[in-house]
Amino acid sequence: MHHEKRFNPEKAARLLDPERYRKLPPEQIIQYLEIDSTDVIADFGCGNGFFTLPFAEQTQSLVYAVDVEEKMLDLLKERVNEAGLDHFKYIVNDLGVIPIPNHEIDKWICSLVLHEVDDLEQTIQELKRVMKPTGKGLILEWSPRQTDSGPPLHHRITPEKLQSLFHKHDVWTEVVSVHPDFYALRVSLIK
Repeated sequence: MHHEKRFNPEKAARLLDPERYRKLPPEQIIQYLEIDSTDVIADFGCGNGFFTLPFAEQTQSLVYAVDVEEKMLDLLKERVNEAGLDHFKYIVNDLGVIPIPNHEIDKWICSLVLHEVDDLEQTIQELKRVMKPTGKGLILEWSPRQTDSGPPLHHRITPEKLQSLFHKHDVWTEVVSVHPDFYALRVSLIK
């Protein structure tokens, strides 16, 4: 990932800001994935666990927490320990080649991360590879318009571009409205 596009871990507290919970309530976002208690889950670009912990509470199976910054995973580990959870695997990775076996993941989220990756097509191939044939994923990205926070416009990805890239790799997508500042893309290998 280009460092100028990457989120600064020194600003990690912003990721748990009450305003963010208001705009992207995890319990509402989780519903789009229909998580079962036996689902293996992954949070790609998990940061300090904004979505990771609420997801982990929905399953008794393994939760993969993947982030490019080890500092962010350390912050997540603290929160996981405080919550008394123990079904996590932490991976430092930039989503170029994800060290997770083929067809391992039932449900995954990739929140506000894809605009940071170096090779978007490679990342999409990897997300598809790790997903079970019946799996589901959810991508959250910044709306392609100026907002009070977030990356500059030239780093943002339109929903149409993301859909086109996923369709190119035979992945079904559906745009979901979540907040004016963001959009969500549900993805699966079957409709």
